[in-house]
Amino acid sequence: MEIPKSIRYAVSFLVKGLVALILGLPVTLYTPALAEAPAIERGDSQLPNIQTLETYPLADNIEFSDKQIYKLTLYVESISNGLNYQEFKKLNALVHCESSWRPEVYGDSGKAYSLAQFHKPTFEDFKRWSEQSHLKYTNPEHQLKLLVWGYKNKKMKNWTCWK
Repeated sequence: MEIPKSIRYAVSFLVKGLVALILGLPVTLYTPALAEAPAIERGDSQLPNIQTLETYPLADNIEFSDKQIYKLTLYVESISNGLNYQEFKKLNALVHCESSWRPEVYGDSGKAYSLAQFHKPTFEDFKRWSEQSHLKYTNPEHQLKLLVWGYKNKKMKNWTCWK
């Protein structure tokens, strides 16, 4: 499954922003609408509008592989669900063991599919128990979402690589 260009661009944009923040560089979001905004008055000084802010261009040609985007997705999903970095690393190792981060791989004689190697009945159970009926078995990001849910809810006995 090819990741859409819009998602790649969004992840690239976010990572570039994070890199700038980590390096202590000013980060500016630029849109034509913001460029037209007047300066904001604050006390006896003015904050400049977007056109006068100094920015530091980051490489526009940074490309991320599907595997990197999926790992970032797992990381964000893990952290946003209250897991720590060590727990993320365990799930990262599990996905590597199960599918080598290949979203279209089948395992267990065709019964398991995608990044987390869910069996369809297990995926449907997790989906129902987590009350996330909109999730799709064939969507790699949805598999990662339910994998994190399964970890959080102590339902990891189904994975060969977990044992």
